[in-house]
Amino acid sequence: MNTRHDRVIFRTIFCAGLTTTLLGLGCVSELDDSGDDEFRVINGAPAYSNVDKYAATVGIHQRSGGQVSISPFCTGTLISPEVVMTAAHCCDEANGGSNFNPMEPTEVSVYFGDGPAFVGNAVNGDFYWVSEVLVHPNYSRYSLTNDICLLRLAAPNHDSPTIPHLPASIGLSNNDAGVMLDHVGFGYGDLQKSEYGIKLQAQVPVAGLGCVVPGCSGGGSSSQFSYEQDGSPYYGPCNGDSGGPAFISRNGTQYVAGITSYGDAQCLLYGVSTNVSAFQGFIDDFIGVVGPDCSANNQCNDACGPGEDPDCGGGGGATCNNGVCEAGESCDGRDGTTSCSADCPGKTGGKPSNRFCYVGNTCEGPGC
Repeated sequence: MNTRHDRVIFRTIFCAGLTTTLLGLGCVSELDDSGDDEFRVINGAPAYSNVDKYAATVGIHQRSGGQVSISPFCTGTLISPEVVMTAAHCCDEANGGSNFNPMEPTEVSVYFGDGPAFVGNAVNGDFYWVSEVLVHPNYSRYSLTNDICLLRLAAPNHDSPTIPHLPASIGLSNNDAGVMLDHVGFGYGDLQKSEYGIKLQAQVPVAGLGCVVPGCSGGGSSSQFSYEQDGSPYYGPCNGDSGGPAFISRNGTQYVAGITSYGDAQCLLYGVSTNVSAFQGFIDDFIGVVGPDCSANNQCNDACGPGEDPDCGGGGGATCNNGVCEAGESCDGRDGTTSCSADCPGKTGGKPSNRFCYVGNTCEGPGC
């Protein structure tokens, strides 16, 4: 089992006279390439930031005080203005044993740009400090299950697009076998390891949940998915791409479906990613997603599901609350109808692509 990152090594320190986009960064550390064994998406195409999902893909750099490594050791995704999602093994500093040791927030910085992060002494993008690191409490250093880590930025980034995590309601299943996922990362771009530090992408089809590709041992779990990358015709992520996203399009919306986790040492047989949809609660709790208020507070909240808000039960007169969404009734009282969410299902809050409302026996909206 080969995790897909190696931590960078600091060597020479030099002051670079950097710009204010580094949020107070004063000096940069040069990376010692001796013994470095990081790869990136093999034979990948450039992933330029004029595409939202690529702009949301970030480099994870080691930080020491006011210094930051020249090259990233992992990849991640901005899923909210304050939260970056990456792999747990990227955040684990333990040198042995079964217990993980999360890095300190002061030991990591997040790079926004296409790379390389530094051109000579000039910064080629933006760096953000981190205020909180959360490794999944059930992360296993041996099986690499629950391989997910969340970073909270010290200051929100409202300038870069965000890509949401794939929710459980439309999560990956074995029915998605063959669906193409777009993997992105910052590692080496060839098997000869001659190029490094530029964001690349490659599309690789899902094989199935768990580790089901020939050569992949252990079987994995439904909280993971696997893919072939033997070069006939697909190449995929490798070391250095750890924590990077696998994007999927659902109903016209881009989501992060996977987090690059591990594969064979040569990156020529298989790869395994964390199945993001299995961790919706963990992610939502960290981001601070708050559901609709469906309590008895004398206000009918139309974002609540049918029967969830007792204040919505009696607004439809004689026919409301009879279990049938009749003519003249709707989930929210639109177009002169009577609001009766107890009879008429609907979701009128949250992501626009998921919203719908029954008017009589007709469903209206993109979420139908």
